[in-house]
Amino acid sequence: MIKLMYNQPYANHWMPPNNHFEGAPRIGNGQRWAKPTSDETSSVFTKSENFDELRNIGTKGTTNDFQRSIAKTFAIVAGIALSVVTLAALAMSTYLMIAFGNMWTTTIATTVTTTITTTTPPSVWTITDSLSIGRNQHTASTLVNGKVLVAGGSSGGALSNAQLYDASTGVWTITGSLNIPRYQHTASLLANGKVLLVGGYYYSFLANAELYDPSTEVWTVTGSMNIARYQHTASVLANGRVLVAGGDDGGGALTSTELYDPSTGLWTITSGLNTGRYQHTATILTNGKVLAVGGYNGGVLSSAELYDPSTGSWTNTGSLNTGRFSHTATILTNGKVLVAGGNNGGFILTSAELYDPSTGLWTNTGSLNIGRYSHTATILATGKVLVSGGFNGATLTTAELYDPSTGLWTSTASLNAARYLHTASLLANGKVLVAGGYNGGVLNTAELYQP
Repeated sequence: MIKLMYNQPYANHWMPPNNHFEGAPRIGNGQRWAKPTSDETSSVFTKSENFDELRNIGTKGTTNDFQRSIAKTFAIVAGIALSVVTLAALAMSTYLMIAFGNMWTTTIATTVTTTITTTTPPSVWTITDSLSIGRNQHTASTLVNGKVLVAGGSSGGALSNAQLYDASTGVWTITGSLNIPRYQHTASLLANGKVLLVGGYYYSFLANAELYDPSTEVWTVTGSMNIARYQHTASVLANGRVLVAGGDDGGGALTSTELYDPSTGLWTITSGLNTGRYQHTATILTNGKVLAVGGYNGGVLSSAELYDPSTGSWTNTGSLNTGRFSHTATILTNGKVLVAGGNNGGFILTSAELYDPSTGLWTNTGSLNIGRYSHTATILATGKVLVSGGFNGATLTTAELYDPSTGLWTSTASLNAARYLHTASLLANGKVLVAGGYNGGVLNTAELYQP
């Protein structure tokens, strides 16, 4: 960890980013013995009076013919025998080909080597279209239509401006303005496709909320919270309601939590946190519960608690090994939650921890190469987690990838512009859009990360 002594810009407004592939052979023609003709037979019998004479004639007068006949007989027999042997040999050859065909095929396959060379393009950040107004401490929501809605934020004062990024064109366009300017608020994508903006700060702490309708690009005011707050968290539950937890109302860390019902547009108070906190994180687990982690309440918090929508109550769970605020929390594909970096009260953290919902315990995992807070964390299509930017006494351009299969972090391509208090959004094409932020001045630039 890094010991940090510095004058913080926006010292009272630190907020963790809300990020929330064959044939048989032929035989030759054999010769047939020709049967003697009637003329040949009669000529023999006209010259012979009896059998003895006939026999003598057969052994004398036809000796050469008889020998030729015998020779022909042996030749024919030999030809037949040779044909039989040939057939047998071919049959055996065919049998061996069938019986050992697979073996021959395998032998051929193992002696033929095919080399395929694939090239994986290096990860890279590319500059895309800029926002019309620079901002930090804003929100970014990926809509059902794939566009990204950036709303509010600070640019020397709270903004009412909102813009849409179209990934297919790489262009930002201005959309309807907020009814009330705000920063350090939350934005939640509802089941009906609308976006709920809640709380924040604009000369005072805000309790009001408004809804953005992508079909009309208009913001409408909805019910206000019972308690004003900023630096809180907002989580969309499986039942469609939105849970807002903690935050600061100017009087210190809040324990109060509220539920927004989209069907009525109203807020109801639910059970409070066991420990008041702001600049914490809230993550929805695969079992539907909400995990609130760390934060600040006059001191750095290591405690964590679970909200159960079925009972409407919070219960304590295992504590972090290292307390932190302005960190990130990301749910992994295996259901565990990765907490990375953050501020420990002047110490900038490189440490990262994993929460296992099945045991309720935290375990240390690989550390970041560079400590940071007020950064962003985005889970990629590969299951890896991309951490980008942040602050550690200097504004950072560096980015790192966490691999859940190894528990290690590796450096990846750096941002073109150093930034913190920015947003990061995963696009449908697998790229990550980073927008705005602060680096000694408010940024209007945006970049795309290609994994």
